[in-house]
Amino acid sequence: MGTTANRIVSIDALRVIVILFMIMGHTSPFESPPLSIGKELDLATILNQAIRFIIPFFFVLAGYFWGMKVRTSGDAWGSTRPLLARFTFLFFAWSLIYLLPFNIVETFKFGELGPLKRIYWNIVYAFEHPLKSLAEGTMGHLWFLMAMVCVLLIAAALLSRRMERTLLALGVVLYVVGLSGGAYSLTPLGFESELQTRDGPFFSLLFFAIGHKLQQFKPQRSWFWGGLLMTLVGGLMQYAELSFLHEGWGASWQQEYVFSTALYGVGVALVALSDPPFLRLPRIAALGPLVVGIYCSHYIFVQALWPLERLWGGNPLWDIGFVLVVFLLSLGLTALMHQHPKTRRLVSSRAEPQRRPAEKAVHTGGGELPAEGSSRPASVR
Repeated sequence: MGTTANRIVSIDALRVIVILFMIMGHTSPFESPPLSIGKELDLATILNQAIRFIIPFFFVLAGYFWGMKVRTSGDAWGSTRPLLARFTFLFFAWSLIYLLPFNIVETFKFGELGPLKRIYWNIVYAFEHPLKSLAEGTMGHLWFLMAMVCVLLIAAALLSRRMERTLLALGVVLYVVGLSGGAYSLTPLGFESELQTRDGPFFSLLFFAIGHKLQQFKPQRSWFWGGLLMTLVGGLMQYAELSFLHEGWGASWQQEYVFSTALYGVGVALVALSDPPFLRLPRIAALGPLVVGIYCSHYIFVQALWPLERLWGGNPLWDIGFVLVVFLLSLGLTALMHQHPKTRRLVSSRAEPQRRPAEKAVHTGGGELPAEGSSRPASVR
C-alpha cells in the first residue's frame, strides 16, 4: 500500500479533502437568503446533504484502526486509554478556548467591555445548559470529540468482556433511536425531545462498530468498486428518503442522518480503505496529521469572518472563497501551533489510531494484520 512515514497516503489525503468538505458544511455556501438551508431543495441544501458522509467516514476509520490495535495488543483498555485521554483533553481545552469571542465586530457592539461581557455570557450559558455543554462543549462542532470518547468507552467495555456482537447490535439500536428522535421525529415512529440525538453514541457507535468489523478482513481492490456502488446508491437513497420525510411529514430537507446515510458513509470509507492509486497524493497527505487541529480550530475563523458572510453571502465568489480562506487560515494556525511544544497538544492527534511503527505482520484469524505498532492494514490484493 502507498505509505509515507508509516502513514497510509491515500487515507491521509482523503482525510484532508474531507475536512475541506466539512468546512464547506459549516460555512454554508450558496445559501441565500441566510438560514434558508432545508426549506427547499436548492443548491445550498443539496450540497449540505451531499457531505453527510463525513462524520460516518471518520468514525468508520477510527473503528477500523482502533480495532486493529486492540486485536494485535489483546488489551482493549490498554489500547484505548491513550485515545480517551487525548480526545477528552481536546474537548475540554477547546471548550475553554471557545469561551472567547472571536466575532470581534459583533462583540464590540456591546461597548468597550464587550469581550468580557461575551465571555461571561458564554460561561453562564454553559452552566445553564449542563447536558448540552457536556455533549457539545462551548461550540457545536466539538460534539465529535465527546462522541468519540463515548464510543471508545462503550467499545472498550464490551470488547474487554468479549461482547463483540453486542457492540454492533447496540450500534444498530442506538442508530434507530437516534433517527426516531431526529429525522423521523415527526412520523408515527418518532418522538420529540430536547435531547440532540446527533450527539454522543447514538449515530457514531454504529459507524465505529462497522469499522471495527471491517478490520477483521483483508482490504481488497474490490472494496473500491463495492464502496463506490454503496456511495452512489446510499447518496441517491438519502435524497429519496429526505423527499419522503419532507413531502409526507413536513420534515426539513436538512437532516443530520437518515437510514441511507449509513450506506453512504460506509461506502466512502470502503473506497478509502481500498487504497486507490488516484488518492495517493503525498503532498496533500502530508497535511493529514494536521486534520484534528484544523477541525478543532476552524470555527475561530468562521466566527471571525461571519460579518463578511452577512455582507457578501450568496455571492458565488465569496461563498467559494469563504470555504478556502477558513481552510487555509485553520491550516496555517494548526501548523504554527504544531511547531511549539506548549501548543502542540491542542492540535495534534498523538494517539491517532492510524499511526503506529511497522513490524512484521501476524496471522490473527481474520486475515493478515499488522503486529502491535504497525500502521498498515492487511495487504490489498
